[in-house]
Amino acid sequence: MGLNLNMGVSIVLLGLSVGFPLMELSETAEQTQFLPLPISMSVAVEAAEAATPGQAIHAQLEIAEGRPVYEIYMLGIDLSLSKVQIDAQDGQVTVGVGEKQELTKREQMVQPDQGGPI
Repeated sequence: MGLNLNMGVSIVLLGLSVGFPLMELSETAEQTQFLPLPISMSVAVEAAEAATPGQAIHAQLEIAEGRPVYEIYMLGIDLSLSKVQIDAQDGQVTVGVGEKQELTKREQMVQPDQGGPI
């Protein structure tokens, strides 16, 4: 019985020594970057579509100047591409001037088969 008690105490002490570093790690500043953001990506996309004409075609979360921002690329009615940045913490909208994207259409000429019956 004495051996089992010593073994049990050793396991508890081992668990405590392993658990303490994990508790300290969870309180570090690196862990705070995984907290939920006040502005969600769907809200940011809606704000970008309200701020500029067109439709959102791509959105991603980036870190700009140490702050989380959503970069949302908008395709305008005139095929212009613009980038809208939404601050993920306070919702501030910044619209970048886009550049016109030319829609290229490649036409293929169909050649009839050479010779032979139809």
